[in-house]
Amino acid sequence: MPTMAAFRGDVETVLSILEKKVGNQNQIGLEIIGKADHFKNPEHLEKIVTNINELAKGAYISVHGFSGIDVYESGLADMRTEASGGKLIDTYMDIAKKTNAKYVHVHSAAGYQGLKNKPKNLVEEQQKIRRTLLSRMGDETISLGIENLPSPSAGDFKKYMESPKEMWCDCVETIDDCLNIVKDSDLKITLDTCHYACRIPKENIEIISVVKKLGEHAGYFHLSDVKGFYIPHKSVWKEGIIPGQGRIGEKNFKDFIKYIKENFLNAKLCIETDNADFKKMDESAKAIEKIVRWLE
Repeated sequence: MPTMAAFRGDVETVLSILEKKVGNQNQIGLEIIGKADHFKNPEHLEKIVTNINELAKGAYISVHGFSGIDVYESGLADMRTEASGGKLIDTYMDIAKKTNAKYVHVHSAAGYQGLKNKPKNLVEEQQKIRRTLLSRMGDETISLGIENLPSPSAGDFKKYMESPKEMWCDCVETIDDCLNIVKDSDLKITLDTCHYACRIPKENIEIISVVKKLGEHAGYFHLSDVKGFYIPHKSVWKEGIIPGQGRIGEKNFKDFIKYIKENFLNAKLCIETDNADFKKMDESAKAIEKIVRWLE
């Protein structure tokens, strides 16, 4: 599960829920997330490493960094450039080495404002991202991956739908975009089920076919369901729904989990659920119970 690792209390809360709900048959894990400032402030970086090392011994650790609109507005995470994206990956890799994390994954954050401002040569932009990621593949013990992030990246923030010129979109939205970046390399893909489903305007969205596309590049999955779907300027979508309670549906999630278990023995599942109260995290607890039951 994701944890704001700079906050000790958050790490303790997430670990407590995982330990209670997962049981001994499956390994628990933490995904390091935070605010943009957490990954440029030395004091916060030190707290992240200390909290993970002191509290999460034995857990699988991955590093995701920060996300949301701040990925674009901060200017820190554009993977097309060495000065921003390259430097940020270096920070993530340093955290990974210090916490014994096995996976680092990023959003491309190769953003543009407004749906009409899409780059003229998308392939060229994706190649810039590919070069940045490949240049950071020096440590064989840490896998590096990229996540599918559809436009609008802030699908559940209505104000960006009402102001299309302010909306941030990305150069890496689909699984095919991700594959263009990782092909013929050891780079990985983080498949976000909600991000995939939010642009499919039908109920009960089958996921296995897109997983098959990943092949050897699969290794990490963000699990959440979705409400609504994206129509430019007309609709918003909501992520973080408990798996099975949104448009993907319970049957498709069950089939998906079964397929992952049978075909990707080393894959990691990360539950991304929007909680009404992040101190109690009841929705996350319900999601964990479902996933563990399906894994059985």
